[in-house]
Amino acid sequence: MDEVGQVMRDAGVYVINGGLSVSYFLFDHLALLIAIACAAIVICLFDRWLIDLATSTPARQGRAAPRRAVSRPYARTVITLGMWLIAASLYPAPVPELGAAMWLAAVVAVLLLPTERASVLGACKNLILTYALMLLGFLWYVNTTAQASAREWAAIIGGVGEAQQTLAQNQNLIMTIGTIGITWSGPVAAAIYLWGRLKTHLDSLAAPWQSMAEIVRDIRTRA
Repeated sequence: MDEVGQVMRDAGVYVINGGLSVSYFLFDHLALLIAIACAAIVICLFDRWLIDLATSTPARQGRAAPRRAVSRPYARTVITLGMWLIAASLYPAPVPELGAAMWLAAVVAVLLLPTERASVLGACKNLILTYALMLLGFLWYVNTTAQASAREWAAIIGGVGEAQQTLAQNQNLIMTIGTIGITWSGPVAAAIYLWGRLKTHLDSLAAPWQSMAEIVRDIRTRA
């Protein structure tokens, strides 16, 4: 009985430790998981809606409707998510959290703007992708500058000592301005864009799932 009790206690300890490890992992990667979840919503709902819209063009004058590329929305979302996950994994807080907020804001905005779902979704993807590329580009620039030797710059500036001083000053200035500017440029641009679109369509926010036909019918009914 003592051995059985010990086995049960050990099993309980393993289960608790495993649960804590999973909880810590999920908490540490919560921002990335939010981005992945939002991207999954975009792929399963919004991209599918775009494809249905693109492939539902009626025939004209007896001619078959033109065939359209049906995988482009999926590809854009996957590429955007992939670039964002790479950028977010290379940067500390608050970059992953800001990106997660951009993904979440994109999903909410598409739901709240039924008349502009295609354009808003495309713009949000572009904003997130541009933000990720800017982060990666800035990181590449910082690493490249950090690897530059003072002797290489001495041939241009005129001396090793002056080169070292110039490099240190430039790196500090660029790091300060670049870090602040790059970190907040994407979220601020997304907030300005989405606020502008939401402000334009405040009258239609009460029913975010309405289609264009339903909105037109409601307007005619009120008139």
